[in-house]
Amino acid sequence: MRGGSLSNPDVIELLKPFLLASWHGSGTNLPSEIQALFEKSGVARNINVFGFALDSKGELAHGFPALPGGRAPNYFKEEVAKAVDKLKPAKVEPKGTALPDLKGSGPPPAGVRIFLRSSESGRGKPAPIVEVVATPPETWNLLAYPDQPRDVEAQALKAWLVQLYPAAIRTADQSKPFKTIAGSLKLQAAGGDAKRRVALLRGDVRLSKGGETESEVEGRLELVLTYAADAADAISARGFFEGTYLYRQRGELKFQLAAAIESRP
Repeated sequence: MRGGSLSNPDVIELLKPFLLASWHGSGTNLPSEIQALFEKSGVARNINVFGFALDSKGELAHGFPALPGGRAPNYFKEEVAKAVDKLKPAKVEPKGTALPDLKGSGPPPAGVRIFLRSSESGRGKPAPIVEVVATPPETWNLLAYPDQPRDVEAQALKAWLVQLYPAAIRTADQSKPFKTIAGSLKLQAAGGDAKRRVALLRGDVRLSKGGETESEVEGRLELVLTYAADAADAISARGFFEGTYLYRQRGELKFQLAAAIESRP
């Protein structure tokens, strides 16, 4: 849930009692259920994103254009609040939020968990993003303990790096894949003790979705990997990425990205 107003913490709080569903497609092939919602809502089809709130029986309670456009900054939040008022969901005591996770019995780990924050002047503070990425043994093999320093191509960590994009960007940009991942990371031993050995993986990376008119990511990745004293398989990986996301949709905006990365479990 990285896009637009849905990444606003106040909106997330309002939506906690509800189940969320989405449909993407052309107005020429609307499913009958979606068509019926439009007809009941009376919402003008002058944009391409709409919001509908249904009650427990699936009946329409509220409908609205879901792109704020030139409306007030809090427009989306206010419309969701109207839906909440009409539906009056039962209040339940929060049970706490569990972070997404992976199961495994490594080493090596089953994958990584990434905590990502982004910021851009004038855009408020989007909620932090948490992603888990399953990582096959073949990738961890490339990060096996380095008896001698060696290079690891950034492309090898593609599944991790493609998660480095901000919240609240257009779906057209978010759904466009990175075409090139460039950079060489240096993996080298960094000491240890009788039980554990440590290695560092460091380097600059660049991800591009195309030419100079497409969005791209540039930044620095640094990880600390641990190993048993008598084995080459990584036991854990922890580190960070810091860089920028050049968002090129109707101009160019520069988002600052900061991500913490930890292996799981």
